[in-house]
Amino acid sequence: MTDLLAAVRSDPALRPYAADLASLGRNSVRLHPRRSEGTLALGASKIGGYPDVPEGFTWPMRRVEMPRPSERFLALHPHAARLPADGMVPHEFIAQINLADVAPFDLDGVLPHDGHLLFFYDDSLFEVDVEPDRADAHQVLDGESWHSRLFGDDEYGKVSVVHVQSGQALQRDTSGPRTYAALALDFSSEPTLPSVDAYVIGKVPDDEGQRVGRLLLPPEIWGRYAELEYEVRANVDIDQMLGWADNFTHGPSAPPGTWRAWQGLAHADRMSIAADSRLLLQMSIKTYEWTGMRFGRVLYFYDRETEIRAGDFSRAWYDMD
Repeated sequence: MTDLLAAVRSDPALRPYAADLASLGRNSVRLHPRRSEGTLALGASKIGGYPDVPEGFTWPMRRVEMPRPSERFLALHPHAARLPADGMVPHEFIAQINLADVAPFDLDGVLPHDGHLLFFYDDSLFEVDVEPDRADAHQVLDGESWHSRLFGDDEYGKVSVVHVQSGQALQRDTSGPRTYAALALDFSSEPTLPSVDAYVIGKVPDDEGQRVGRLLLPPEIWGRYAELEYEVRANVDIDQMLGWADNFTHGPSAPPGTWRAWQGLAHADRMSIAADSRLLLQMSIKTYEWTGMRFGRVLYFYDRETEIRAGDFSRAWYDMD
């Protein structure tokens, strides 16, 4: 069972808090990947494979700015990733969601209900030798000592989410950097509750001064909820859109740059950010490894709800568990 709300209602210690927790719930669209015989139809929802795009589609790329490695460094690291001369790196195609398939299960009406969403991601990092006195340098031992730095870790630039409008003729684009097996997708609805690390949940008396709009739980109840959340949702292969993310490593996600300023933000601003940050796609290791992809344990795409409802996916970001 992955329905945390049902588990809360069945737990004697948490049952008195079930209604308050349910008020914070978000409906998710659960993805059910399956291997499919034969080629999937143009426009079908899928993970992996090739994207189906309109004429004139430009494959998503990102620019990585970095110094050129020395020839000696390259000679000592023959298997290190090489950045193209123009600094442009193509994203890998991850998933295609036919929004008409999802519409009956998007109970909160957050997503557009026509066309397709295409998800692209690039996790390439590029290592280069830098000056020994660089504060952000680290040593790499490979016969000699080198001071090096990794480039290419950009929360915005590493993902692209493209909304292909309906009514356009589609064609399969095979020009991407890698080919992965395709999995077909079925969908269902599932309620989700926030993690104990989400800003909308806190503990008394620790967070007493930031009560407005939040659910503050006694420490022992907070601890029991954390235990139950982990029992029900952690170490389970859960693929979903919307809802609350199961990010047990980093907690909830907020737009890049927000956490650096978090301590200085007013409570109302934190609440606004927490309310607007929405999970677009959560994909588990079992699912993407079926296709031949290799990432971390779970891959997450996020965006602001205000921008999702406006059909603007240009500032989507990612996280990885």
